[in-house]
Amino acid sequence: MMALSKLRTNSLKFRVISRMDKENESITNMPYELRLKTASQLVYEGKLSMGAAALMYHVSKSAVYRGAHALNEGRDVGVIGGISYLRREQEEVLLNRIATADPTLFPTKAEIINEGTKLIALDHRPSVPTLSHGWMKSFLKRNNDKVKGMVAESMESVRIIGQNIISKWFDNHSDLLSQCDKRMLINFDETMVAPSKRGCSVVAPSSTKRAVRRVLKHDEHITLCQFIFADGTSIPPSLILPLKTMPQIPQEVAEGFSWSGSAKGWITDDIFQKIIETVLIPEVKRRRQHFGQDESCRCVLVVDNHGSRSNPSLLQRLQQENIDLLTLPAHASHILQPLDNGVFAQLKSALKNFWAVHVNATTKGERRAQILQCLLWSLELALRKYVIQCAFAKTGLCPVNRSVILSHPSVSELMTIELPAKGRGVCIAGRVLTNDEMINEMKEKEKEKEKKKKKKKGKKKKESESIVCEDQSQSQSKSEESESESENESENESESESESESKSESESESESESESESERESESESESEGESGNEKANESKNEDECDSAKRQTRDGDDCHQELPQKRRRRQTPSRLLHDYYMGDGCTDESN
Repeated sequence: MMALSKLRTNSLKFRVISRMDKENESITNMPYELRLKTASQLVYEGKLSMGAAALMYHVSKSAVYRGAHALNEGRDVGVIGGISYLRREQEEVLLNRIATADPTLFPTKAEIINEGTKLIALDHRPSVPTLSHGWMKSFLKRNNDKVKGMVAESMESVRIIGQNIISKWFDNHSDLLSQCDKRMLINFDETMVAPSKRGCSVVAPSSTKRAVRRVLKHDEHITLCQFIFADGTSIPPSLILPLKTMPQIPQEVAEGFSWSGSAKGWITDDIFQKIIETVLIPEVKRRRQHFGQDESCRCVLVVDNHGSRSNPSLLQRLQQENIDLLTLPAHASHILQPLDNGVFAQLKSALKNFWAVHVNATTKGERRAQILQCLLWSLELALRKYVIQCAFAKTGLCPVNRSVILSHPSVSELMTIELPAKGRGVCIAGRVLTNDEMINEMKEKEKEKEKKKKKKKGKKKKESESIVCEDQSQSQSKSEESESESENESENESESESESESKSESESESESESESESERESESESESEGESGNEKANESKNEDECDSAKRQTRDGDDCHQELPQKRRRRQTPSRLLHDYYMGDGCTDESN
């Protein structure tokens, strides 16, 4: 019996295994996503165990567990990555947000995480944890056919140029570039001494080739000027400091550069001319002697369209030295200039690493010395031979190859129009400046500018003279007004004095009248009392009559007299008595 049971079980296992093998042939042809979904669905419905479903559909047991758990929570079964906390409808909202975003405003990863947490909050699922950067990675993996993560560039570096302008520039100057010896093909540019800015990671559609984002500027400003040759060599760089005098710098650092200074640390016409005359021209002469070339051998200097290039005196000097100054097309230096396509990128990345470790001083002078020491170390890495040669090849200048540039993402198939640069007078973009026509045009424009300046100065002088005349007339009118006001004040003072004198005279008259009344009363009293002394009374009466007659005549004369022009002294009672007895009205005989 035991033997029969074993045979039966073995036969059943054989039948099951053979049946599963036949089914596995059809199952293995199914895609992984469909196998995982069917296995998870069978486990969720309770038809199979997780181990049996994983074995039958050739998926991992953990994947089946996550799929069944997702179906239990009402979510879709994930293909790759961790647990998806958002439902598929909610992820579609985020995908639409990314697809419809402005090319200059693609959302960052942090913004996507914040929007996802808001969607969870609207769904009222407090048990779901907050989203993290791990969820962000799984989100990108699940939707790798729709979105991707990339580093956004600065908006200032994004420039679009048409294929017609690039083709025209190569048509005009390809012969000059191809005939020039690579040991005499030079590129010059200046850059700011600062570490490379950290890129901003954004989420963009999968079809996007380039992302743009606003980046803040750096505060420090030291300008580095560099010459490189197409054969992979270079000249010791020049530095422009925002100082008028040379600061104290270690000797090792000072010997590695040639130095200049300006008010803000920017390159100017005089500084550019000084660098050309003291650095480039001696190097070109030395190379011609070293390589056995004649002075007639042409040398090509490729530069951008900075305003310091349009200097007639400098261009004449370069023409005498058989150096052709070739400018790039407008808004094309980021794709046609070798220094901007490899050399400065290596410099900034190396400087960033050295800066983080070695720049830690607090004082300004020590900090500057540390920065310049880090710059020397960074230049050793950036100015390697193969880096420079790759930069010239990438820009299509050496060897000459325009197809490299025409396939660049910044080059558009649409036709663009070259507009003249404002403020310079002569358009210098994409032209050879060391020819007689360009030099004569620049000289004429300079003469016109000088005439305009003279006219402006003459207008300013006339305006200043008119302003001076107006000021003088205003001052004269003010002086006349002040004089009239002073006269009015003097008249008012005289009137006030006359009024005060009239008041004093009226007061003196009232006092004299009061005295005469008091005397009359005393006379009447003496008459009533002195009947016995008739002689004395008669004498006193005669004197009183004489006094009263004289006072009446004096008072009458004073009433008809005019007011005096000069101010009198105040008339007190004692002064009146003194004037009366010592005046003309009474003599010694009458007394």
